[in-house]
Amino acid sequence: METSPAIQLQQKIIAFINSLKDDGISYIGLSIAGDESHFLPDVKIDTMLLDGKPFTSQHYFPATDIESTVILRTKETQ
Repeated sequence: METSPAIQLQQKIIAFINSLKDDGISYIGLSIAGDESHFLPDVKIDTMLLDGKPFTSQHYFPATDIESTVILRTKETQ
C-alpha cells in the first residue's frame, strides 16, 4: 500500500526534529506551506479569511524528542 503525502510529510518532519536532539535545541516551531493533501486526516482543519483570502491550516504538536509545534497551511496564504 502506498503511503499518503500527509503521512510521508509527517514522517519527514518527525525525523528532522529528532535529528536536532543532540544539537542542544530545546524547541522547534515549523510553518510549512503546501496543499491540503499534506493535512493529517485526524487533526482539525481551521479555515478563516485573511486579507479577504482563505487561510486553511492545521496546528499540531508531534510526538518528538524535542518540544515542537507544526503549522501546515495552504499555498494561497503565502
